[in-house]
Amino acid sequence: MCVDVSQDAGAVDFAVYVKSRDGKIVPGSLDGLYVRRAADNVVIWEIESEDYSRASKVRYGVAPPGFTQQTPASGVAQPLVPGVKYLVDAVSVATGRASFVYQRVTPSAPCGLDETHG
Repeated sequence: MCVDVSQDAGAVDFAVYVKSRDGKIVPGSLDGLYVRRAADNVVIWEIESEDYSRASKVRYGVAPPGFTQQTPASGVAQPLVPGVKYLVDAVSVATGRASFVYQRVTPSAPCGLDETHG
């Protein structure tokens, strides 16, 4: 599993992808997501499935239906800081990790891979 990070107008979206049996990159699903600051490895936002729900795409700070926010325990997710590097871990049967610098352009192909080449 790999995690793709896209940013648009300050919003950050995380999408998970897996390789299909024929080697193509296809959407996957997750049941947990953790975002950490790379500098100190502190989790700043965490969500987990509460009822075996799964999601293929998640926006930072917005828990999808069937998920609960674990970190912070209450309130909203910390604002991301421009220029700061973050790590994101998606959890499912497998795990995937990516890093991103907030408000820096990222590749447009899922996980930086060409879908036709796997």
